[in-house]
Amino acid sequence: MKEALGKTLARLLKPLVRMVLRYGYTFADFAEVARSVFVEVADDDFALTRRKQTTARIAMLTGTQRKVVS
Repeated sequence: MKEALGKTLARLLKPLVRMVLRYGYTFADFAEVARSVFVEVADDDFALTRRKQTTARIAMLTGTQRKVVS
């Protein structure tokens, strides 16, 4: 499942990466935006019902550090 998702993700990312490179974005720029979107989606769409979303949970879901989530 994970391998198939990786292949699909690569196929989706290729045109996006072409556009990003065309406009002078570096990988670091792209990673910053992607990290921000990961955190936003984890916060908005993956909160547990009736529980306050925590930075620790967001960090665990996204694989980023709590310091970055804050």
